[in-house]
Amino acid sequence: MPEVLRVAVADDEPVMQMYLEETVSMLGHEVVAVAKNGVELVALCMQTLPDLIVTDIRMPQCDGYEAIRRIGQEQTLPVVFVSGFDEASRVDSATTYCVANYLTKPVDEEQLNAGIQTVLARFERFRLLLAESIDHVDALARLKGVQRALEHLWRHQGLMEADAFHYLQKTATANSLSLSGAADHILADGAAI
Repeated sequence: MPEVLRVAVADDEPVMQMYLEETVSMLGHEVVAVAKNGVELVALCMQTLPDLIVTDIRMPQCDGYEAIRRIGQEQTLPVVFVSGFDEASRVDSATTYCVANYLTKPVDEEQLNAGIQTVLARFERFRLLLAESIDHVDALARLKGVQRALEHLWRHQGLMEADAFHYLQKTATANSLSLSGAADHILADGAAI
């Protein structure tokens, strides 16, 4: 991913649209599309080909989840979902089409930046998994397993996400496994470090 990302933002509330656009710009990225609903988001993403999408979920005509599903049929992108409602289960389902992170409104600049950095790290893992997969759908499925293993290492070993991923890579190398194979190994064995 380039340092300056080309970002599409979407929200049905004009104030939130403006806030996301300004905040993403203040973080040093270029906003290439601003949409007020999912239909616009899909059309604008097909025209502008962004590196990242920041979108609300509940929007008229076509919600953010459905928009990302449609976009995901053409390309796999990192997505930060932002919602005022508990949408975690829907976002988890969206990871069939994209690499996602989820933030609950209100979101300040620091939270948005952290959310973007988290989804970019996951997207880099997706790209590594794509090299060991048959296709995007398989790589996204493998990414879910890797994320579960990283969460396990965080909960049970106290490792931060970057350290947990480094441990996963070392486990893969030491055991001649793929990243997803190392994730399965960690989850099956309880990951004693």
